[in-house]
Amino acid sequence: MNRWAGLVGLVGLLGGCNRSLSSQVDDALFHRWGRTVLSHPETLTLKEIHLGSGAYTGRDVIAVGKVVQLSEHGTYAVISDDEARMLVVLTELEGEAAGFASGETTFVRVLGRLERGRKGLPVLRAHAVSVRETSVRLGLDGKA
Repeated sequence: MNRWAGLVGLVGLLGGCNRSLSSQVDDALFHRWGRTVLSHPETLTLKEIHLGSGAYTGRDVIAVGKVVQLSEHGTYAVISDDEARMLVVLTELEGEAAGFASGETTFVRVLGRLERGRKGLPVLRAHAVSVRETSVRLGLDGKA
């Protein structure tokens, strides 16, 4: 019961705070559990992002895929699913990018703001990354 009272108090406190504090809380929760509490960004496939990027530009979204390339210095990654690939900019992450590497089994959920890159292609500027080793925990099977 005390836990719920603390959570209600925290949510009430954050409701009166600025956007940056609530987004920091959401980023920390997303990194730990792969979900947000205070905001409700849409989870999109990479194909949906590419086809509807004009509608999603400037909005926070969650993209799911496996890491196919990670830059040498950890400043960007390329994620992929069965239908598309996407560039993910990792410069706003503070040490979180070191937690994942490219590989067949490394799946990630990326919370970030969708932007337009060069040549008009969508780019995801990551705020938080949740790394998982299987696709089941990421919702790729349609159940989670």
